[in-house]
Amino acid sequence: MYAETFSAAVDFLGTRTFVDRERIGAIGICGSGSFAVSAAKIAPRLKAIATVSMYDMGSAARNGLKKALMPEQRKQILSEAAEQRYVEFQGGEVIYYFCRNNHNKQLSIMEKAKVYFSDLRTSPTSNLLDKMERLLKRAGIGQLPLKDSFTAIKIHFGEPGNLAYIRPNYAARMANLLRSFGAKPFLTDCNTLYSGRRSNAVDHLQSAMENGFNPISAQCQVIIADGLKGTDYREIPVDGEYCPAPKIGTAIADADIIISMNHFKGHEQAGFGGALKNLGMGCASVGGKLELHASSQPKVATENCIGCNICVKHCAHDAIHLNAERKAEIDYTKCVGCGQCVALCQHDAAVVSDWDTSERLNYKIAEYSVAVLKDKPHFHISFIMNVSPECDCWNHNDAAIIPDLGMLASADPVALDKACADLVIQAPVLHSDNVLAKKHEHEDL
Repeated sequence: MYAETFSAAVDFLGTRTFVDRERIGAIGICGSGSFAVSAAKIAPRLKAIATVSMYDMGSAARNGLKKALMPEQRKQILSEAAEQRYVEFQGGEVIYYFCRNNHNKQLSIMEKAKVYFSDLRTSPTSNLLDKMERLLKRAGIGQLPLKDSFTAIKIHFGEPGNLAYIRPNYAARMANLLRSFGAKPFLTDCNTLYSGRRSNAVDHLQSAMENGFNPISAQCQVIIADGLKGTDYREIPVDGEYCPAPKIGTAIADADIIISMNHFKGHEQAGFGGALKNLGMGCASVGGKLELHASSQPKVATENCIGCNICVKHCAHDAIHLNAERKAEIDYTKCVGCGQCVALCQHDAAVVSDWDTSERLNYKIAEYSVAVLKDKPHFHISFIMNVSPECDCWNHNDAAIIPDLGMLASADPVALDKACADLVIQAPVLHSDNVLAKKHEHEDL
């Protein structure tokens, strides 16, 4: 409240027909004196202030940390923010500004990202698909070099039985919009590490079609990015601390432009799933997902092994052989943990050995996201709808934990996730009768 109260007062006064916007001032007494000064520093619409106060807000607010911000730069930022307040107060679109860290871990408000928001209110002349399209255009998707570009629309098709995933209607409108700019769009996702109905391209495509993602309803082709068995990928060097060369599904790695359509929801390991989760985890090949999830090399559950020899034939490092009982064995002196055996085994014999911590998983997801977007134009939209407590990878979805809030779009996936997280945290909880009320196996993390 406090300093924001002064700015809110200017919002009101500045939109009255009988008030001159250029002659609005503020009086601050005692503690409110410092708040008046604070408000004036970020609100140049206050043309005069008078205070009686013992507080000094400090030079950091004026000049940035270590005086890194030039006066001209700060004036420009404040001018843009000031005009935007009038737009938002009068019902215009909301823009979120975020501060990001530079490589020296120092705060730099020179680097700002815009996130655009649309609520879910509709009318006979404006449905949700129309609002999504306007949001995307307002947020600048048309500025991408889309003409004749292979454009990957990364979306989660949903595990059959789960009904919380993004509806294919939104994907179809996205594909049509991209085509109007001359792009060659396709819907895509990578196969899963776990055994389910999306662990290979045949089952994955069938699942996608059952959930409405097909060339007829979605109005563009559907491609499983890492191929039939999850073994088609490109290694993209990023010199990451945990993942030096993430394994990204080939169709995504070969695409010219990346568009992510993200269902913002809870996640049992990452905390929440948004743009970075959709990009970093979703674009990883099966072997890449092993690298993300596991803290060690895979192992063989011998009771499930039938001795089919497929893992032996396809191990690029000659690290697997069949023993005398025709059970697969891994030579860990040769195994590099690429995950090919896990991807190829159809009998759950080659499996993840030890799961990594949630903290390291999120670091790895960030590094994989960097690899996915490296040297590519990209754009992102998130849907805060049907916010289930766990991932869409499950074959069910528990009751939503908050009300549906809206759609947000940005060219910056980090700012987008931050905006979504802020809105969800501030939203009222619908009820606690869901899986989150139970003790979670990763609660300590």
